[in-house]
Parts: sequence; C-alpha cells; structure tokens
Amino acid sequence: MTDVNNIDRKQAWLAVFLSTVFPGAGQIYGGNKPKGFVFIFIVGFLSLVAFASLLFFIFPTNTPTTSLSALFIAIVAGFIVTIFGIYTWFDAYKTAKEYNATHELPLEPYIKRKPWLAVFLTYLLPGIGQFYNKQILKGLALIIVLIILLVLEDIHYLFAILTISLYFLAIKDAFESAERINGTDKKVLEQGNTIARIFVIVVILFGHMPFSDIIKAHFIQAYKFPSGSMIPTLLIGDHILIDKMSKNTIKRGDLIVFKYPENPQKDFIKRVIGLGGETVESRDKIIYINGNALEESYIQHTDNKIRPVGVEPRDNFGPIVVPQNSFFVLGDNRDQSYDSRYWGYVPKNYIKGKAFKIYWSWNSPNYEVRWDRIGMVIK
Repeated sequence: MTDVNNIDRKQAWLAVFLSTVFPGAGQIYGGNKPKGFVFIFIVGFLSLVAFASLLFFIFPTNTPTTSLSALFIAIVAGFIVTIFGIYTWFDAYKTAKEYNATHELPLEPYIKRKPWLAVFLTYLLPGIGQFYNKQILKGLALIIVLIILLVLEDIHYLFAILTISLYFLAIKDAFESAERINGTDKKVLEQGNTIARIFVIVVILFGHMPFSDIIKAHFIQAYKFPSGSMIPTLLIGDHILIDKMSKNTIKRGDLIVFKYPENPQKDFIKRVIGLGGETVESRDKIIYINGNALEESYIQHTDNKIRPVGVEPRDNFGPIVVPQNSFFVLGDNRDQSYDSRYWGYVPKNYIKGKAFKIYWSWNSPNYEVRWDRIGMVIK
C-alpha cells in the first residue's frame, strides 16, 4: 500500500500552466520525468532548427532558392513546435491525473473554483481568469489596461516592464481570488517548494519578455513601403528587413531607412549618394561627386526630357556641399522620386538602418506572390 502521507497531490492545471510556457515542464512536475525530458529535447531541437533556418534565410551565403528553402524549413519547424506544444497541455493534464491515480491518492475534494485553472487562463490573457472567477468588471479592467500597455510598447519597448507587472498581478489575483471563493487564503507564491516557486516566476518572465520589441529596436526590423520611388531595386509590394546595427557604417550606394526630415513621424527609404563634406551636382540627369561622374547601374529613367536649370532640381542642380554627419539620398526611380533634391539632407541620427533583404513580395494587381524575389539580397 502506498504511503499517501508522503506524496504530494499533483495539480493538473498547474501542470498545464507549466507546459504552456515550456513544453515538457508540466510532465516533469506531473511525475513523469523521462517523458518530460524527451519533450524538452524534441521542442529544443525543433526550435534550434527553426532558429538556424531563419538565420540562414536572413543572412544567406547562397542563392535566393536556397534561402527560400531555409525559410520553408523554419516555418514548418515552427508550426510543428506550436502543434506539439498544444499537445503537451493535454498530456500534462493527463500525466498529473495518472500520477495521482497510480499512487492511490484520495480524490480531490470538490471546490468551486480551481486556482491553477484561473492562473492558466490569466496567463493566456489577463482578465480571463477573473471572468472564470465571475469577477467581470475586474476582468474587463485588466483587459483594457493590457491593451493600453501594448499600444505604449510601440512607443518604447520598456513599457513592456509594466506589461510583465500586470501579468504578475493578474495571475496573483486570479489564484488568490479563486482560493477566497473556495473559503481559503492560500497565496500563489506559497505553493510547492522554493524551486517550484522560482520556476513559476521565471516562467512568467520568460513568457512575456519583449524579445521581439528588443530585436526590433536594436537589431532587425521589417518594413513595407508602398511607394515606387525605388523601382527597379524595390517593387511595390516588397517587404524588407533592415539591419539596425549597421546604421553607423553607412557608405555610398547603401539603401537606408530614415526618418523623413520634414516629418520625422514618417519613414523613407532611399539610396545614399553623397557623404558629408562631398560636393554633389546633377547635369542632365547625370550625378557628379566632387566633379566625377557617378556610375549608377541601379537606376531607371521614365522621362527622356531634360528639365532645365532653374525650373526644378529633378535633372539639374548644384553643385552643393553635403554637411558633415549628413547624407544626400536619391531614389532609384530617378524621375519619380521625392528625395534630397527637393527637401535636403538626412542627418546621421535620423537613420534607422540599412536595407539588406526582401523577405516577402506581393504583386497586388495580379494577386500573386513574387516567389523569385523572396530571399533576395538588396544591392
């Protein structure tokens, strides 16, 4: 006969909650460590494959076809991880129940609200656990605050700290409110041993760290530009990635994304033509740098007419000297671009990053994907 006095009952919804953030953790908690470690290995391996494939797509060393294959592998691996992760929720619940049955633990007494179910629901979305506890107004208030914080995260990712705090408070409230409904005063961070409590805290932090916002702010960011000013290099419907770490190493010929000097709320993309201290001039559509004609294989002209000096600066301007710590930029679709010829220079501190990759391209008029452009390196 099993000595039930020396065995702790496994909380099935706590197992589900742990598996939500890290598949396999719920199985370990639920009493099946071998299965838990196997699940962790599977998820870890597939996640590594997805991450490595994504890096290979972003920073290619081969052809666009190979790069596209890497993207496909990353998507498939990510999809499998997602489906497998959902499966582990159900398996964690079953594992905890089977552990209790195997060790002949007495049936769980009836309770009005299951605290760890409230925690699980709140982890998915703050406020849902409160709805489960029939605290409708509190749940609505938490959802509204969450929406406000998510909007503020777009202003600065450090607002995510408040979002994490909201999750902590909402989870704590959901658990303890459920316990109060059941007539007890248990606290969420008093459950289990010290290691278990630390793990729960780490789970919440890891699950809601603003990793994507940090990456977007400091490393890589995605953009879509609806303008045709960069044709033929960029087509309308191209979605691009920019390298934010390279903004201090800009050279002539780079495509840069920057804040539009006349309205910093808008972002533009153009090609760097003139550097600080250089003399730039245009004579009949030909650009000269310090008196030397610039060879430009990437441009197109859609109008063969030459607009004379003094009419507008499209075809003839200068010579002008680019200020230090500034750049003179032009569009590749030279006759159809609104650029430095009209509004001046781009200050160095307005640059957001250098465009380097097309990750998606959609041809709206024909309703089709431009598969040959996906994975293309921008030059």
